[in-house]
Amino acid sequence: MTALGRSAKLGLFESAAEKFFRGSSKLPERDAVIAAGPADEEEFVTLLPYLSASDIQEGLPLCGREGEEALDTLLTYRTKIQYTEGLGSWYTHDENMMYIDLTHKWHLLTTVVHEAAHARTAHEGLRPDIIKSDRKPYIDGMCKDESNAQVKQILSNMGYQRCVPNLPDVILQREYARGGEQAILDSIHSGRIVRCTDGIPYPQYFERMWRVHHGE
Repeated sequence: MTALGRSAKLGLFESAAEKFFRGSSKLPERDAVIAAGPADEEEFVTLLPYLSASDIQEGLPLCGREGEEALDTLLTYRTKIQYTEGLGSWYTHDENMMYIDLTHKWHLLTTVVHEAAHARTAHEGLRPDIIKSDRKPYIDGMCKDESNAQVKQILSNMGYQRCVPNLPDVILQREYARGGEQAILDSIHSGRIVRCTDGIPYPQYFERMWRVHHGE
């Protein structure tokens, strides 16, 4: 893409983002947020003041290779997006739906990248099976899946920072700069980083879920 073309795309996205930032204090009723199928014009989401499907399609490639991969995941697996406010972000495979928290306005696109990473590994059968796996391999595998998603979010944010000056870092970005992927995995596996939805350390949560499924 030429510098002019890249600038034009960024300009379009920033214009949409300005509308989002102006109106994001008001959250409509959850049922009012529409997630349509890819055959529709609005492929993933949208109700202004949120980012529209076209905003997402234009914005994700600005996040580098990880953003392009996330866009491919949305299109390939028809994964939908729903917005929440103050509840954290997560992906639910049974619904093929990612929930994106509006609280961190500057990181909506990179959060989509993070949750799309979970969606892809779930669709491709790369997550450990909670029934067939023993406890420790399950916990280790799920921590690795979370670490992988966070690394992709960090890399996408680094790519987006090249387009948007003064964009804040995402969580663990400095640790990644110092210690790479292993530093991210260590932070998650040690329990230092907790789930944004309930504040539970990841290993503790995964162990709890494993025990529930195994009747313990």
